[in-house]
Amino acid sequence: MQKIYLKEMLEEEFESFFKQSVEAYSSDLSIEENILIDEARAAAEKQFAQLLPNKITTPENFFYKIYDNDKSIGHLWFSIRKNFGKERIFICDIFVQESQRGKGFGTFALKWLDSKAQELGFLEIGLHAFAQNTKAQSLYRQLGYKLTSVYMKKNLSKEANNL
Repeated sequence: MQKIYLKEMLEEEFESFFKQSVEAYSSDLSIEENILIDEARAAAEKQFAQLLPNKITTPENFFYKIYDNDKSIGHLWFSIRKNFGKERIFICDIFVQESQRGKGFGTFALKWLDSKAQELGFLEIGLHAFAQNTKAQSLYRQLGYKLTSVYMKKNLSKEANNL
């Protein structure tokens, strides 16, 4: 029988999570901003250092591993953010191993977070998704997430306009 669950990340597991999360974010940032991967990695490392100055012990940040039976297949990092006088949960990173996607693990983790947020007294959960991550956006919409803003850009270089 399949047993899916989330468990708090241990301090000794954090460094591998951190490296994987920075690399994934760097890759997405490189694609989205059309910059070299080294530039994206430097930006990601700087942003992560600001978000997590005390790594796993940074206040108001929570790290969980997603398990299928007793095998770790992903992670969930969320924080408490204050916007316009309201506190809400913000999903900083959710990841499911490529070979495990489409099997309901992401859905399970997000529904688990719904319950956890309510248990903690929060009424909203927010997140950011890169434009190219259409599968994740579809999942978020299916689970009730709504667009709250859209970031757009236009490339004015001659190469982009000659396509």
